Amino acid sequence: MSNVKLAPTRILKVIPSDYCDIPYPTVAFQDSNAESRAGADGIIQNGNDPFQVQNSSGDWVNVVNPGDVIYFYEDNLAATVTEVLSPSDIRINAAILTEGEYYNLVIYQNSLFPNQGCQLYFPDPTVTLRIRFTSAGQDSAPGTNNGYVFGKVQSQVLPLQIVKLWESNTDTDVEYFAMW
Repeated sequence: MSNVKLAPTRILKVIPSDYCDIPYPTVAFQDSNAESRAGADGIIQNGNDPFQVQNSSGDWVNVVNPGDVIYFYEDNLAATVTEVLSPSDIRINAAILTEGEYYNLVIYQNSLFPNQGCQLYFPDPTVTLRIRFTSAGQDSAPGTNNGYVFGKVQSQVLPLQIVKLWESNTDTDVEYFAMW
């Protein structure tokens, strides 16, 4: 007998981004007090809550790892962590932040729990959307390596397993939700 899941058990508000996949909603780190400051060259500095911790042997262990996805919900920005530089500094793969500004952020453990494919829901029935996505099978439009673009899509749950919602060629003035 097959086990068909009809109702999702996890949901995440998605930020369309050309710089990261949709993360599975397992939080590695959260800074909701705007204490993380953007430095030069995609570096994010946080002096209060470290991105690394010391274990009982005195070794530094990453709380955040390369491949994790960082969301800046208030600014509608997202990127991928590329490097943990020190207990308080990480580097991301995109120059999307204003140097010297402070940000609230959530980092999802995409390096340990990657999104294997989610359904995408966009609830606004008043709009017809254009979305660009990459499927769980990494399928792309012929001659490209950057996903499919669907136009004139009405509010619905897409019956596809999706791993990335691109910002370019996607209507970003509506809310999107990933469901597993």
